Amino acid sequence: MEMENEMSDSSRNSDRFVGLTVRTRDIAACRRFYEALGLPVEYRDGAPSTAGLMIDLGGIGMAVLPCSPFQPASASPDITIVVDDFRRRIENAQYVLSPMNEPTAPIGRNVMFRDPDGRLVKLTDESR
Repeated sequence: MEMENEMSDSSRNSDRFVGLTVRTRDIAACRRFYEALGLPVEYRDGAPSTAGLMIDLGGIGMAVLPCSPFQPASASPDITIVVDDFRRRIENAQYVLSPMNEPTAPIGRNVMFRDPDGRLVKLTDESR
């Protein structure tokens, strides 16, 4: 018996994933890291502070918040971001960051970085 890979329209859930929160010990380093990847980074509340960052990942918001002295910086979740200008983003990021691997194919090009708290951040371009 084959399992169905697609849900029927009537069984689809209307819930949507809209964001995630990661914790860091260094807001400024995270800002530099995500800006080097070409992502739109804003301070929460619109002012430079240790209050945290907001990053728009194509309609999904990622909050980067400071962790308390008793709370570890989160090394996960891993983050994958599909970008439309892959080559330019990688070229720009490599001036600031060291990639973990060279862009690969044929499934799609991707390159991985580690952010200041050890999270894996993969930029990928699945266009052919």
